[in-house]
Amino acid sequence: MADDSTVGEDLLEEIFVPVASFRGDGAYDSRAFYAALGTAGTPDIDIVIPPRRKASPSRPAEGTWQQRNEAIDRIEQVGRRQWRKESGAHQQARAENAVFRYKQIVGDHLRARTFERKKKEAMIGVNVVNRMTVLGMPESQAIRA
Repeated sequence: MADDSTVGEDLLEEIFVPVASFRGDGAYDSRAFYAALGTAGTPDIDIVIPPRRKASPSRPAEGTWQQRNEAIDRIEQVGRRQWRKESGAHQQARAENAVFRYKQIVGDHLRARTFERKKKEAMIGVNVVNRMTVLGMPESQAIRA
């Protein structure tokens, strides 16, 4: 079984439009993945990947790898929690939660065999999860005293 970073590199090769922004967890924190993003991304790609806790800046850094050094420097200045808020890294947890909900409700693999049918199956699953989320949301109002 391959790690997230390696699978991510393979997936980036299948994208036919430039990537403008990427958010991921620490599993994508590798020089090879940053290089793959540099190849698949726009010249001004915005990358937010939390560096490992013991990470240190690599000097000199070029291209997309420089964004990792900037993240490490900023974490040293303001702390990891504040950096996550500033960079939007905390939003990645929302995406992971959505994937978890999808897998719990629909299942963890697609049953269709052709690519077109897999896309349709995934879209149906997403619509089911979204509908269930809307139905389960409480109706609330702010009470002002």
